[in-house]
Amino acid sequence: MILITGGAGFFGSNLVKTLLREGYEVRVIDDLSYGSLLNLQDVRHKSGFHFIRGSILNREMVKKSMDGVNIVINMAALTHVDRSILSSLQFARVDFEGTGVMLEASLKSNVHLFIQVSTSEVYGTRITKKPMDESHPLIPHSPYAASKCGADRLAKSYHITYGLPVIILRFFNLYGPFQYPEKFIPLSITNLLLGEKVPLYGDGKQKRDWVYVDDGVKAILKALKYGEKYTGEEINIATGKSYENIFILNRILELTGRDQSFIKHVKDRPGHVTDLKGSYKKAYKTLKWEPSVDIEEGLRRTVEWYIENKNWWRRRRNETKFRKFYKEWYGRL
Repeated sequence: MILITGGAGFFGSNLVKTLLREGYEVRVIDDLSYGSLLNLQDVRHKSGFHFIRGSILNREMVKKSMDGVNIVINMAALTHVDRSILSSLQFARVDFEGTGVMLEASLKSNVHLFIQVSTSEVYGTRITKKPMDESHPLIPHSPYAASKCGADRLAKSYHITYGLPVIILRFFNLYGPFQYPEKFIPLSITNLLLGEKVPLYGDGKQKRDWVYVDDGVKAILKALKYGEKYTGEEINIATGKSYENIFILNRILELTGRDQSFIKHVKDRPGHVTDLKGSYKKAYKTLKWEPSVDIEEGLRRTVEWYIENKNWWRRRRNETKFRKFYKEWYGRL
């Protein structure tokens, strides 16, 4: 049995569907504060799928959910950098303390493997000329990044102190179908499909290493296969290529048939990471993983999905939490 926290979110739901197709039995914990059962509609009644609504901060619920579990994939987290600037302590609780609850429960249940899903944001802006490898200093710029950095270190300590078989996967910028529409790529796509302008921070020259979600899912599958050999390790999941945000937005403009007049430059956000480009050499060596979807193909697939699934993203954008955040955050820039 695989337990996935945050399995109703963007990355989690894509992973759950793949694992079920691969024949795994999957149990999902999600409090639906960010994820949605809309993401899992086509698998909710499938054999081998089990759903528990609850927060990973609920120790009793987590303890009960561990029955029969031998692998934990900890994906539950608040993930939006912008939101963390507005609600830093909430991010610290969920991302750091929640990880601690999962680690403790996993230790007591003697799980075979604990996969901690981390982020490239823990590195901060790249300080080397080469793509960032796992030895790059951890310089978190935002409360989100700091909370995930702390969760990484806590997971590592459980491996060193207690021998818990932990592997930490640091994903660079994931994108693709079912991503919540407040993130840069889906926000750009859905705004343009609605005929609205897209807010772009500063000059848009911030660089990111974009990993298509299917490649991210494949990295988890590889970790399930090879991860027990590399417990205690941090492994980047990246492409080794980076693109400026303005480049990404221009490609989305082309794919949606819009022009430059739909770009609205806004004040840059505080502490913005300006350059992320990761090395996947270690992932290739240890997990036999490498990226397979380039940025052009990934963006094309993503835009097509949002065009074909307007009901999904319209419902998500109509949620109070989206509308409230969008007004509060972009109204001040």
